[in-house]
Amino acid sequence: MNATTNATTNETTNETTNPTVVTRSMTAHERAVSAMYGREAKRWSALRARMGQKDYSTWGFWSDDTADMNQACDTMIREIAAAAAISPGHRVLDVGCGAGASTMDLARLTHARELVGIDITHELLVHASAATEREGLAGVRFERMSATQLIFADQVFDRVIAVDCASHFDPRDGFFAEAARVLRPGGRAVLLDLVLGGPPVTLADKALMKLLLEGWRLPKANCYDATAYAERVAAAGFREVVVRDVSERVLPGATRHMLSESYQRAFVAVFGGARAAMWRLVLRAIARAQRAGLVKFILVTAERP
Repeated sequence: MNATTNATTNETTNETTNPTVVTRSMTAHERAVSAMYGREAKRWSALRARMGQKDYSTWGFWSDDTADMNQACDTMIREIAAAAAISPGHRVLDVGCGAGASTMDLARLTHARELVGIDITHELLVHASAATEREGLAGVRFERMSATQLIFADQVFDRVIAVDCASHFDPRDGFFAEAARVLRPGGRAVLLDLVLGGPPVTLADKALMKLLLEGWRLPKANCYDATAYAERVAAAGFREVVVRDVSERVLPGATRHMLSESYQRAFVAVFGGARAAMWRLVLRAIARAQRAGLVKFILVTAERP
């Protein structure tokens, strides 16, 4: 194992092959999130392969004529790339990249000079690195690190992207500050994220939200609405913060797809019948929370002065 120092980082890393493993210990919350995604990474990848899907751990953008999850995720990443206005000369940081589908798609769509995907889950990064090598994508690499303690020098990226992941970061405010730090003046952040909607009123809705927030491993510090989100992004040093509510394009279509007969049949084949029954309950609970306005998805753009 060779000790190397990356040109964009401040700290020494332990590197074998891609992905780089950064020598900084994780918090208890980060270990829990990493374990949640890591312990079943292979099975989720197997499910998506069985369905002919890209390895996205997200919901996508749906409309009435969206055919499948691939089309939903393609629509989502194209809109994110357009909002980011990435040019071929840009250096882009994809935070919470998971198995690398977003990073690789951004590379194909934008031809950015460099795409760096980071995540805290080793198993997902191994998959991402292998997929990138198979496809021969140049200028794409992956590193394991915390989104709230980015081990990069100041002002080294032109764009920061975070696709449906920042709700996990403890605290999310720490990520906002780090994103502002590593962006060059005039740089842009584009964030697709989960926020709270209106407060639950009934006992049933309160119980539902408690279960969902614990299941999603959302820190209490991140439990706020879209207005507070915009205020916190601005407080981290951004300007021109624009928040779009995209809730109706995310969960309704995604949950319908995941409750479909073909998806459930594939899910049973990979995870088994008992787990499939539990997942159906979770999906219906998520759909109910969205219909009640208890959770929302927002697409945020913000400029670094």
